[in-house]
Amino acid sequence: MHVLHTRSFGQVAIASALSLGLAAGAMSVASASSTPTTTNHASVKAHTSVAFQGVVTSLPTGSIMVLNAKGTSKTFTIAATTTILRASNVKNASTLAVGERVMVRALASTPTVATSVNILGAKK
Repeated sequence: MHVLHTRSFGQVAIASALSLGLAAGAMSVASASSTPTTTNHASVKAHTSVAFQGVVTSLPTGSIMVLNAKGTSKTFTIAATTTILRASNVKNASTLAVGERVMVRALASTPTVATSVNILGAKK
């Protein structure tokens, strides 16, 4: 009989501990989900990139002018941190040429400063 009481007591103790753990977990989840969350849109914009694809029309010193298929022209600054790529190989800005098709990427927070220029090939 003594073995039966000890075993039952152990089972009750384990069940109680599990119940308290589950209740505490549920309360922490409930309190976390009731906390309003806010998004700093400036930080989201800083990490969002924009892309512009077209043909290089001019290469003024330190920049690139690109004309897209819709007739829109944009000028981008080529910074020291701008990556120039041709077929996944890193190149320098001197490899850019008028008439080449390119994809220019920039951060939405600084849309006129190119973060990368991917050379797609000659104008079709």
